[in-house]
Amino acid sequence: MSHVDALSRVVYDGAEPDDSVDVEISNRVDVYVTMTKHEAVRLLQATDEGTRRIIELLNGEPTQNNNEATGYQVTEGVLYKVHRGRPLLVVPKSMRKGVVIAAHDYGGHFAVDRTVARITDDYWFAGMKRYVKQHIAMCVDCLTNKKPAGPKPGFLHPIPPGRRPFQTIHLDHLGPFETTIAKNKYLLVLVDNLTKYTMLYPCKTTNAAAVVRVLDKFCSKRGIPDRIITDRGTCFTANAFGKFCSDREIRHTLNSTRHPQANGQVERANRTIVSLLSVTATEHNNWDTQLRYVENMLNTAPNKSTTKTPYETLHGYLPRFHKGILPTLTRNNWRDPQEIQTEARRNIIDAQRAMKISHDRNRYEGVRYEVGEVVVMTKPPVPHISAKLQPKYRVKPLQVMEVLPGDTYRVAELATDGHEVYATTAHVSQLKSWTVLNEKDDSDEGEDDSDEGKDDSDEDVDGTANPPKNDEIHAGNNREGRAEQTMMGPKRSTRTRQTPKYLEDYSTTG
Repeated sequence: MSHVDALSRVVYDGAEPDDSVDVEISNRVDVYVTMTKHEAVRLLQATDEGTRRIIELLNGEPTQNNNEATGYQVTEGVLYKVHRGRPLLVVPKSMRKGVVIAAHDYGGHFAVDRTVARITDDYWFAGMKRYVKQHIAMCVDCLTNKKPAGPKPGFLHPIPPGRRPFQTIHLDHLGPFETTIAKNKYLLVLVDNLTKYTMLYPCKTTNAAAVVRVLDKFCSKRGIPDRIITDRGTCFTANAFGKFCSDREIRHTLNSTRHPQANGQVERANRTIVSLLSVTATEHNNWDTQLRYVENMLNTAPNKSTTKTPYETLHGYLPRFHKGILPTLTRNNWRDPQEIQTEARRNIIDAQRAMKISHDRNRYEGVRYEVGEVVVMTKPPVPHISAKLQPKYRVKPLQVMEVLPGDTYRVAELATDGHEVYATTAHVSQLKSWTVLNEKDDSDEGEDDSDEGKDDSDEDVDGTANPPKNDEIHAGNNREGRAEQTMMGPKRSTRTRQTPKYLEDYSTTG
């Protein structure tokens, strides 16, 4: 340790060095090499395999094999592409992402055609449109703030009618209304899937205990249903309601989040009930006293699908609730309810078939997602804030966990340890894929985009692309077979798809 003692005894005079760091560096470095932008681009083009090959073909002797260099020119050692009569700088691979980010991310987040048009003002590179599609499909801002224009995905999947009354029932809460004298604030609506018979139950709260009490009374009067269809309200997702259904072997079907069309039977009844209550209730605090009257009006009105009244379909005759002489002059014979229900079921199926044709006319089948795919889902707007500038989709991505019937998927947000943080079901119209859809499987990077010179007819005024065409839809539907094979078990070995070269910049694997 003698050297330590010697170092500690070095004399320090406290004088600062005369030369600064810049002066010291300038004394040690004799020459500074400054590269201009022109020279930097030329160097990057020379180090890129594709551009270097074209430059060599242009600088060499012309042969029959240099068709690859057609439309290119070299000016002062820099490669240009003659596009629509203008020389555009050929961008090497190392500069592509920066050029696309400048044109899309800092240029208004427009769709493919506008972004490509902005790039081709000054630059060009092979496979530009495919590259821009991939970039836009992975842009988080575009995914969360833009909704696709045009027809929505997802066909109509009608719920088949039951074979007996109250075999399948629809439940939903309506309200809140003005609190009545009896402290009622909500209305539990129950609709039979076959007869369309509607039953109304006033409620003080919407908790699971109140729903279970109502259903217990219903089961003791009408029998236990085979299936109950509800939304995802807290009272229907509670353990008490689940135990009530499991103890009685009732199949409980939950709708997708914020997709009331899946329970359209009771939603349509709710619209009629609100208008009837607003007409019949004399005061806002006594609406519950008019429920029996409203219920009778609903059940004695002819249904468009069954062509019969719900009361007649259930009991076989038309009731009379009011006094009068004229109604007694009309014969009201009893018919076998089973015969009427069979006829009503046939009429419902015919009406559903016609409704499906009308609905699907303005829809397309959509994308079939596979288990494990990453998607984004629509989100409700934050209350008390204008929804115009709020994100339309959840910022955090979700993963498809299960493929359900009726274009519905079970999705979940996973933590880093693999546990589910948030899980729900979503309709295909509420989802957007984080990956590129229906990309052309072409790894030939040197091939020009065949549709660059075509009319930009696939883009709307707002910059949102239209839904895919029929051939693209069929290509996307091939995913369904792969998902079914994954769920069914092992499958035969297939060719492993290689990632195209023009997507190497987006590779997430090491």
